[in-house]
Amino acid sequence: MLGGLSVFITFGLASITYEPFGISENGDPLNDLLFSVFCIGAIEEFSKLVPFLLILVFNRKLLNEPIDYVAFISVSALGFSAAENVLYMQRIGPGVIDGRSVLSTIGHMFDTSLIAYGIIRMQYYYKKFSLFYVFKYFMLAATAHGLYDFWLINHVLPYGMVFTLMFFLYCVSLYAQILNNALNNSTFFNYKHVVDSNSVSLRIMLYYTVLFAASKVFIGFHSGLQAIFSSIGSTLFSFFIVTICAIRLSRFKLIQNRWNKLRFELPFTLLARDGGSETGWSTLLKIRGESFNEAYVNSYFEEYFQLSPLNKSTSKIGGTRIAYIYHKVFLRNDSTFYVARIYENSKVQHFESALLRPKTSGKTLLKEEFPIVAIMKLEEHHNLSDTTLGFNDFEFNEWAFIRPIDTNSK
Repeated sequence: MLGGLSVFITFGLASITYEPFGISENGDPLNDLLFSVFCIGAIEEFSKLVPFLLILVFNRKLLNEPIDYVAFISVSALGFSAAENVLYMQRIGPGVIDGRSVLSTIGHMFDTSLIAYGIIRMQYYYKKFSLFYVFKYFMLAATAHGLYDFWLINHVLPYGMVFTLMFFLYCVSLYAQILNNALNNSTFFNYKHVVDSNSVSLRIMLYYTVLFAASKVFIGFHSGLQAIFSSIGSTLFSFFIVTICAIRLSRFKLIQNRWNKLRFELPFTLLARDGGSETGWSTLLKIRGESFNEAYVNSYFEEYFQLSPLNKSTSKIGGTRIAYIYHKVFLRNDSTFYVARIYENSKVQHFESALLRPKTSGKTLLKEEFPIVAIMKLEEHHNLSDTTLGFNDFEFNEWAFIRPIDTNSK
C-alpha cells in the first residue's frame, strides 16, 4: 500500500523540480538521457525508497537478514508499479497490461533492489556506514531506470524497444545475482534449507497465466473480440519473457558467506548443436543458473536414508544400505558434492565415508521422486577444501538412488 501511494510523491517532486522550468524530453539524445536519469529515474527511485525507509526507521526488527532488505524494497516497487500500471491502463487501455506487467514491474523491482544491495554490502560486507556508498548505489538505480526509459522515449534512435528489451534481460540476470548473494549471507544460513526452483518458477508462471487470461477478458469488454485475437501475439511473446525470468529468478547456488561478483550478462546462453546431416545445426537456449534442483537431495541433509544401487548385480555396496549426509562441499566450478557415511548394516556403527554427486543431466530422478547420485570413493589424501578438485579426481564406484528409510520393513 505504501508503495502504491508513493506514486503521489513522484507527482509532487515533479511539480517542484523540473516541471516549473519547462524541462522535458525533446528528441535530443543527450537531453533525453539526462531527463530519463535525473527527472524520471532519480525521482521514481526516491519515491519507491520512502516506504522502505519508513520500515527501516519505525520497524527495523523486521530486517534481520540481507534478503529482507531486497524483499521489502521490491514489494515497495511492486506497489509503485501496480499503481503506475493502473494509471497507464486508464489512459491507454487494457492492452498495455501484457507488456507493463512483465517488463515494467520486474524492471522497477530490479532498479530499487540496487539501493537495497548497496545497503546490504555496506552493512554485511564492509560493516561500516557510508553515506557516499548508499548514494552511489542510488545513482546506479536511477541510471538503470533512466536507461530503460531512454530507449523508449527517444524516437530519434531506431529500434528503441529492442534496446529496452535487451537491457531488461541483462537486469534480470543481475537481479538473480543480487538475490543469490543476499541468500548466501543470510544470518540464518543453513545448508539444509535450499530454494525449490521448480516450485518457484512454476508458481510465477501460474500467476502470470492468470494475469494474462484476465487481461484478455478486460480487452474483450473494452475493445471487442477482434482486439483479443490481435493481442495474442504480444501475449505469447510476453509469456516467453516471463518463462525466462521465472526460471532464472528461481535458480540459486547457495554457498555460505559467498559474495559473487555481479556480472553483466544475459540470463541465458545460446548453444549450437549438430543435429546430423538431416537437420543440420540447431540453436539451443539454456537458462543460466543451477539447473539441478538441490531440494531433492537436500531434504536428506543431516538425515538417515536408504542408499540403493541402480544395478544390484554389479553393485560395490552390495545392496541397499543406510547412509547419512553430514557435510556439503563445493569443488571445481562450484560443483556440489555431499559427504556421507555409508553404514555396513542397520545398527549404524561401522561405516565408510564417500562422496555423493547428484546426477544433473539426463534422468536425474527415479520414479520422478528419488534423486540419483554418483557414489565416489573418498580417500585420506583428498583435501575437500581444495576447490580445484573435480569429478574426475575421485574414483567412481557406481550410480545409486536415495529414498527415505522404509519404517514398515523394520
